[in-house]
Amino acid sequence: MKQKLHFYVYLALSILLWVLVGIIIHFLLEMPILYFLGSDYHKYSLGQSFSQWMGLHTFMTVIVWLASIVWGVYFGLYWYERIYLKSGKKPASTGKTKKRTAKTKQK
Repeated sequence: MKQKLHFYVYLALSILLWVLVGIIIHFLLEMPILYFLGSDYHKYSLGQSFSQWMGLHTFMTVIVWLASIVWGVYFGLYWYERIYLKSGKKPASTGKTKKRTAKTKQK
């Protein structure tokens, strides 16, 4: 049960990491475009209206989010298998409980 929970937490954090990376990449790609459009819209708009630029922005935002989620799942599965399954390591347990055996029950 704990190992399954550990797997899902690992996968969720991997997805979160890649969504944050995707947001940063989206920001870095968008800032120069906004700078040029803001400085001289008619020169740099490539003949597109503002609503067309907003449509492109929305489309690219959805693509970045979906790609980030896919990359997060892929890398989460890849590294979980590589670290915990192939190497034989077990996720660290947080509790200090011992398994009860027949010997400990008798004491």
